Amino acid sequence: MCSDCGIPLADEPPAERDEPEWTGLVTVLETSDFSLLLVAKSVLESAGIPYFAKGEGVQDLFGAGRIGSGFNPLVGPVQLQVPEERAQEAAVLLENLPPPEPSEA
Repeated sequence: MCSDCGIPLADEPPAERDEPEWTGLVTVLETSDFSLLLVAKSVLESAGIPYFAKGEGVQDLFGAGRIGSGFNPLVGPVQLQVPEERAQEAAVLLENLPPPEPSEA
């Protein structure tokens, strides 16, 4: 029992989580269009394909953050990466995405 809250403690540690191992990744989409990135991530999630959005986490760290184009020009576009064994499947799913909309100048 927890001495602070009285909740029973577990007898064994939790089972290991089945998380993807982020090695052997292949870039299947590189985009500066934030809307397109969201759609692509949704397509991959629906198909059960794990992905990593390389560069997405640093978009707001440098300079003015995301500007009109939806990405930070100092860090470049986001690369959507998937495990090598699922790359062909992901590419087929993503090839029919609409092209990025032209940015307003």
